[in-house]
Amino acid sequence: MALMERDNLHLLLNEELYLIDKTTHNTKITDPKDVRISVANQAKNIGEEYGEDQKIIGLAIFHESNKKEELQLLEKIIAACKLKKEQYQVFSTGLDTSIKFEKALVFATSSETHYQPFEDNGQQKLYAAPLSEIMNNRSEKAKLWDALQVYLASGS
Repeated sequence: MALMERDNLHLLLNEELYLIDKTTHNTKITDPKDVRISVANQAKNIGEEYGEDQKIIGLAIFHESNKKEELQLLEKIIAACKLKKEQYQVFSTGLDTSIKFEKALVFATSSETHYQPFEDNGQQKLYAAPLSEIMNNRSEKAKLWDALQVYLASGS
């Protein structure tokens, strides 16, 4: 069995999730057990995160974008809101109703209630236009900013 070098690991992993510095990761994986243990630990952590005792996220941000420019826009929006990392979590899978949160910011085309917060099953939601639409539309940016100022200032 050939040894897998970490130098080539970046070819398998999505760089958005895992940025690997090739100059510092030169070690080889020699024992398949190491890989199995790592996967088992990840599964355990995921189970803890999404299990019965799932932590309630303060602000869940849902989007479906994979374009670099749109993700940079999302980062700018978060920075402008002055959110601390422990206050929010970003999900790139669109709205996931299995995730527990107090508030959600959802970038989606399927809503008729853009920029109008509402409560659904005890969770507050604010739908916004997709990042692709907000990207070059000053009017949409203004609507989002106005809605976010009110939404984030309001208590849960």
